[in-house]
Amino acid sequence: MKKSFIILLMVLVCLPLFAAEPPPPEELTQMTGKFFDLLKKDKVEQAYDELLKTSKIKARGEDVVQLKQQTREALTSFGPVLGFELLEHRRKGFSLMQLIYFSWQDERPLRWRFTFYRPKDKWRLVNIQLDDQAIQFWDDYPQKPSAAD
Repeated sequence: MKKSFIILLMVLVCLPLFAAEPPPPEELTQMTGKFFDLLKKDKVEQAYDELLKTSKIKARGEDVVQLKQQTREALTSFGPVLGFELLEHRRKGFSLMQLIYFSWQDERPLRWRFTFYRPKDKWRLVNIQLDDQAIQFWDDYPQKPSAAD
């Protein structure tokens, strides 16, 4: 009986270590989903206006102009947004969250990194990055040895 109790206690203590990370907050996936839906309609201005409406990034006019221009250039080079997918989400502590997406275009995918900060009760977008380096999608993952190793 005592042995069974100890085993049960060990399982209960270790169970959280094997639990899957919870999904990102719905408010963040809705915000980014709306952004991509507008990009799919080629509404770059409106997409950023909606995305940044509660972010202090919108006050940095030159940065916003540059983001919009970079997005327009990427869509011109690689084609319109056909769809999007959440690749991963990363949480650092309780207050930082990064959502990493890729958007599908005719020529090649684009990677989008949205970083959010929650100092109290509401998430705020604090950074957005865009690149076309599809090979780097795997940079953060450990490499598996090849058959030749």
